[in-house]
Amino acid sequence: MAEAVTLSVQQKMALMTMESQAKQKTSLDIFREFDSMGLPSEAITALQEIAVKKAKDIGGKVIEVGKIIVTKIIAFIKENPAMSIGVALGAAVGALAGFIPFIGPFIAPLTTMLGAGIGALVGNSIGRSQNIEEAIDNASEIATLKGSFKEAMRVAVKFFNLLKEIFLAIFKPEALQ
Repeated sequence: MAEAVTLSVQQKMALMTMESQAKQKTSLDIFREFDSMGLPSEAITALQEIAVKKAKDIGGKVIEVGKIIVTKIIAFIKENPAMSIGVALGAAVGALAGFIPFIGPFIAPLTTMLGAGIGALVGNSIGRSQNIEEAIDNASEIATLKGSFKEAMRVAVKFFNLLKEIFLAIFKPEALQ
């Protein structure tokens, strides 16, 4: 059910622009894009549900806010492919810990979280490299406590910028233009 929201004319125009860009993608396009990125089918289904089911009534017009959010997530993944791959690989390795007899079910949540976090750090450090030597230097830098905190800050800034874009798209769309 759409929730009613009142916006200024500028906000409506900005939101309509973002929605028209998001409407260019069908559910099948979203599925194909996430599938080509290697996302698990469960994650694709959850993101498709957000794209299809999240809407707000703005000035008598239903805006597909979920599709705008999913479009922002796709853009983030495309801008940070190495980080995305690092998160996926780290989470997969962590999830494999769940198969260890007896202790696996207990340590799997922690190892998955740590694997995804470390994967994000390594992936981001590799992603910002210009060549293989720089990638090795960047990856070895995060082996130190100071280096890993620096990289964690870089990842956090990127993640919070994504959240900011999503919230601005929903609550203050004119700020995105």
